[in-house]
Amino acid sequence: MERFETCVSLDVGRLSSVGEVERWVRAVSSCRAVLEVRLAELAARADQLGAAPDGSASGGVGREVLRRGARVSGAQATAESGRARVVELLPEFGQAWEHGQIVGEHIDALARVLRDLPTAKVPEFAAEAAALVDTARRSSPERLAREARSLANRVCPSTAETEAARLQGERGMRFIRHRDGTLSAVVRFGNEGSEAKRIVEHEASRVLAAHERQAEPEPVTHEQANLDALMSLIRGEHSHRNGDRPVKTTFIVQVTFDDLRQAGGPLGAVTSDGLPVPCARVNELLGEAELLPVLLDDAGIGVELTIAGRRRLASFVQRAVLGSMYATCMFPGCGVPFDDCEIHHLVPFNGANTKLENMGPACGQHHHDTHDRGWKVTLDHARTVTVHAPDGTRWATEPFRPPDHVRRRSMHQQPAPPGVTHHPEAA
Repeated sequence: MERFETCVSLDVGRLSSVGEVERWVRAVSSCRAVLEVRLAELAARADQLGAAPDGSASGGVGREVLRRGARVSGAQATAESGRARVVELLPEFGQAWEHGQIVGEHIDALARVLRDLPTAKVPEFAAEAAALVDTARRSSPERLAREARSLANRVCPSTAETEAARLQGERGMRFIRHRDGTLSAVVRFGNEGSEAKRIVEHEASRVLAAHERQAEPEPVTHEQANLDALMSLIRGEHSHRNGDRPVKTTFIVQVTFDDLRQAGGPLGAVTSDGLPVPCARVNELLGEAELLPVLLDDAGIGVELTIAGRRRLASFVQRAVLGSMYATCMFPGCGVPFDDCEIHHLVPFNGANTKLENMGPACGQHHHDTHDRGWKVTLDHARTVTVHAPDGTRWATEPFRPPDHVRRRSMHQQPAPPGVTHHPEAA
């Protein structure tokens, strides 16, 4: 109770440094986490009390109690009740959450994975949950979701196909009419989201180039170019330039050779943005795909097989190799998917250093931080990343950790690396 009173009586205006602010943010978040855990426990208890006489759950009791008692939306109440199941099945996550080591979004990520996992397989999943707790403590909810999904696929290979089918079932688009007469579209893709993104972005690059050639006084933003590209595709204007299809898309599926040799098909195939791919779909792709082998060493680090030229941008092959090494932005704790990242030169481009050893994925915000705000990123020979603040002090360090589908095969006999080390006071 004392820490709650301390947080409530905090005079924010008297804080004098960013480091001090961050310490108080952690303290307040810790208090919030305790309350969120209690809500999850209350929802679980309501489900227990609302169970049928034979012990079977009647369903939705905890959700309804939360909706009425906390005065939240039905969607929020459903999310809270999903957290209750995680806390009940994986108590170590409830403890880490209560102590402020993880946040509610980590629990939500696990709830989505457990939703598709058969009840009979939950104990096997829970037996390996200790490693996931360590992942959650040092990583973003997005990264935890990837590793939890990979673990679920190992425990129950059919989970990937179940999740893929669910994602396809949730796909759709709806239009929203605004008061000023304009329309907005809300689109939810299934497994074809990456393909749609690449098609639109390819067409958008042509739109931007056309506007630059015309030297228009008002530059077109990337968002406007994306809309122009989508309208071009809808009207079929691209067909006059590129034939029937707007662009030959690239569909990157990460699957090991051992998986392909399995009689039942690949067990852990995922797209480059982490979505599961059904075995049947992978087999379809293999019949017409142009295969690109990627060589990783025992630590999961990509081996440069091509001679880097004087090009500035990463080649397609280099980006594919980096995509096999990283699931997200390389900055410690950042969960932006690899497909949404840019390739960053750690040592600025000098005409001959566009090589894997000098490159890594950085999301738009972190790429901006390095180029315009003075932040610096360094990698050692093992690709341990260290982030330095503009004044030269060390901000955070994190060992290289390849995606789980790589690590479980190439690093299964190696000890787990330590977590992120933050040094916020130094900044």
